[in-house]
Amino acid sequence: MYKVEIISERANSSDMWFPSDADMFDYIKETYEDTGKILGSTVEETDDKLRKVETIMFDSEESYNEWLTDEILVYERKYLRKHNNRLRIAHSINGNQVKVSKKLYNIYGH
Repeated sequence: MYKVEIISERANSSDMWFPSDADMFDYIKETYEDTGKILGSTVEETDDKLRKVETIMFDSEESYNEWLTDEILVYERKYLRKHNNRLRIAHSINGNQVKVSKKLYNIYGH
């Protein structure tokens, strides 16, 4: 399994996070979740709403690399970067291998 954390930080909680549309969520669901490449994801914000951490669990590093280089998602990230640069929102993507099997991961309700 491969765990990815996407961390975003902003100086002002009135600045909007990047607004992905429903079509993008549908594409990710159909291409990555429904095929078992994404096993689960969570989004957490700090109480002050200045920091957001999205965690995505992939079935493998290969699936993560596919997601990272997917032309549609690369295009979307281009606009995310423009949005974040304009509002001075810091953004990082960090990934690492996780030593847990899919079977064990699924037992815990993910």
